[in-house]
Amino acid sequence: MKKNYKCYWGHISAVFCIISSMLYSAEVPFNDWTLITEDSTVTETGMLNYYENTFSNRDYKYFYIPKKFIGAKITKGKIDCKENNIFTITNLPLKGSFYIVPDKPYLPTAEAEKLTVEAIKKDGTRQVLPFSKLLYQNEKIGYVLKGRNGYANVLCTLYHLDFENIDKIVVNAGKNVGNIFITEGKSEIPSFPPRILMKDTNKNISAIIIPENASGVAEFASKELQSYIEKVTNKRIPIISESKHTGTEPAIYIGANSILEKYGLNKNKLKKLIPEEGFIIKSIPEGLIIVGHDSVLWKAELFEKKLHDAAEIIDVERIAGPYYGTLYGVYSFLEDFAGVGWFFPGPLGEVVPENRNIEIPAIDRIERPDFSMRNVSDLSLTSIREIKLPEYSGNFYEEVRRNYPLHMRFQFNMKYFFCHSMVFWGELFGKEHPEYFALVKGKRSNDWDNSPGTEKGIPGGVHRSFCWANPAMIKRQIDETRLFFSSEKEWFGRFPWRRTPRIAYPVIMNDGIQDFCECEYCRKYFSPETPYRASLSDLYAYHLNEIAKNIKKEFPEKYVAGIAYGATVLPPEKIKVENNVVYGLASTAQFLFALYNTGTKKWNEEWINSWTQKAKIAGLWLYIERLRSNYNHLPMVLAHAMADEIKSRKGKIDGYFLQLGKTDMFSALEIYLYSRLLWNAKRSTETEIDRFMVSLFGPAAKPVKNVYSHLEELWQNEMKDFQPGPDKTGLPIPDWKMYPVKRLYKNVFTPEKIKPAIDFLEEAIAMLPVRERDIVLCTEQFKRHERVKRLRDFLLMAYAESTRENN
Repeated sequence: MKKNYKCYWGHISAVFCIISSMLYSAEVPFNDWTLITEDSTVTETGMLNYYENTFSNRDYKYFYIPKKFIGAKITKGKIDCKENNIFTITNLPLKGSFYIVPDKPYLPTAEAEKLTVEAIKKDGTRQVLPFSKLLYQNEKIGYVLKGRNGYANVLCTLYHLDFENIDKIVVNAGKNVGNIFITEGKSEIPSFPPRILMKDTNKNISAIIIPENASGVAEFASKELQSYIEKVTNKRIPIISESKHTGTEPAIYIGANSILEKYGLNKNKLKKLIPEEGFIIKSIPEGLIIVGHDSVLWKAELFEKKLHDAAEIIDVERIAGPYYGTLYGVYSFLEDFAGVGWFFPGPLGEVVPENRNIEIPAIDRIERPDFSMRNVSDLSLTSIREIKLPEYSGNFYEEVRRNYPLHMRFQFNMKYFFCHSMVFWGELFGKEHPEYFALVKGKRSNDWDNSPGTEKGIPGGVHRSFCWANPAMIKRQIDETRLFFSSEKEWFGRFPWRRTPRIAYPVIMNDGIQDFCECEYCRKYFSPETPYRASLSDLYAYHLNEIAKNIKKEFPEKYVAGIAYGATVLPPEKIKVENNVVYGLASTAQFLFALYNTGTKKWNEEWINSWTQKAKIAGLWLYIERLRSNYNHLPMVLAHAMADEIKSRKGKIDGYFLQLGKTDMFSALEIYLYSRLLWNAKRSTETEIDRFMVSLFGPAAKPVKNVYSHLEELWQNEMKDFQPGPDKTGLPIPDWKMYPVKRLYKNVFTPEKIKPAIDFLEEAIAMLPVRERDIVLCTEQFKRHERVKRLRDFLLMAYAESTRENN
């Protein structure tokens, strides 16, 4: 029995566990327990009330067992608290699985480690039975759950035993353990191990096969597959290199194994079928193939707790790339055939069914994402951080930043890097080449150490501009572009974002630039009289064009990347953009309003269309964090609007960059939809929402869905009524600063309007009763209960914020 979620033990007076058998389909009530004293055979006498009796018995005289075990004989060994506390179970009448636990919630670790359980077979051989691997604070000591201050919880798992061949079971509880309980409930572990089998042949999968020199992606994918199959079936399948695989039983082949050639899937064929991040899942007589387009990846990248983006430790031969096709194929397989799901960061956001068969039907699937650019930023998990629960300590946030994007098919890398790529130019060229920098009031702005707005840990000059039309500056950019496409090692030392794929060289100006070059070159293209501040759009386009024209012949399939942002938000008027220049559109926050507000949406579409007529548009930078940044627990839900936005862009752009800002349980649904629909925009929004609700909340899905719907409607109604005027520059873009944030809690999310959502959550909690065994075993019922409680806690925080704002 394996769990990766730390349970809560504080209010439990005793540790229980479950006897499980496929023979039983119903849960045994707690009062249907039989009391065993001294040497006896279990009869139907001696029924006791579990709560009234078991916690008070500390005299080491009792042994408890459910009625289902009637006929078994339990012999109480000699009681010597200084040495041993031994129980012997004989005449076992059933074939199945069960658990044995001591009755004390915490034991001294040194004593707990002495607890042993042995099965003595009829032929006289002895077998030490395995203990479960439930985790407590992520620390294992053998079969002992390490606890606090030197104490431990102990859980012994007896599973998949053929009792017909076992004469007796001996439980040596050791010093200070107290009573021993055998408990039973629903079939948490079946009598016979679950299987992972090929449905057409009814044969079990025997191994996971990887190439002899597997890529980091394939190796990591195989370990993920092995891990989750074990969580689902309780069976660990070995990972074997292809050269060492000699078996005839079916196997799952992960990555570019040589067996692909047998089925016509050579490298050229794969490149055509699965460009970029695609993958193939295909049934073959030998089992199953899962293979995708993978970048050459630094093997340590996925296994360690960091992303290795410091220049001094980059190894060009193992550089991380943007493609994880095989891994995505494994995750899709686990979702579709094993019932696994990932919905939000952290252990509660993961759904893994247990003790079930995985049946693999005939499969012949080729998948490619509808959007090849799927990025997120700012997984800040603000509200989760504030709760400060133990399971969110340690390396949790590092693991989230590594694992969660992969599970959601997000990218660590931007296919087209539309972020501020020139923030280090002052450091690199400021002293030797002042001519690269804007001439402002007769002085070059190359003294970046004194740049306004410089913050700790951020390079100086974040608001400085450049001399875009200067021939020397353009020549430098052309040289840098050549380095970018032909010599990764040299170029890597120059750039802070070192994981960018070599598709488009990013020429992205600094953020919030305050200086505009006044030199003779730049004045030719400068447009001071535009509705939106002074426009650099023509000047910037000229700069991009000069680079693009000079590298087109040498790198015919590559691009130069620019951005529509700030002073370049409008398309150029005089300059025709070269066809190997690509833009990303990132106009502050109007997207947040355009999702719902009719007037803003109309302007937004006109703005995007004006750009598509002038240049190739690769992606949109989608800002949804602006208003959330004002409050830690703003219960804003943008689910349907997010889905509609993505569906409307299919086939028109490469993808999105989603800037999240402060995230919590309320933003989880839209992030989930963002993930699912960017991969396959044909998916039904309502079907995906229902999958989210049912998977996470089970029978309480309906009231929880009502919560999200209610909160989404509050914001939707606000946006229908709110009419943002033009910003102070004259362009009708509703900047986030224009929106009176006080309205958020004064008008939209008032305590009175939040209260119905809280009531829905109370209804949901009542539908998910939790018993002690659920807490001990971290059952799915317990997880559902905790998810609803977490939602309620967040909403209560929002309620408190709103109350403060309205007083």
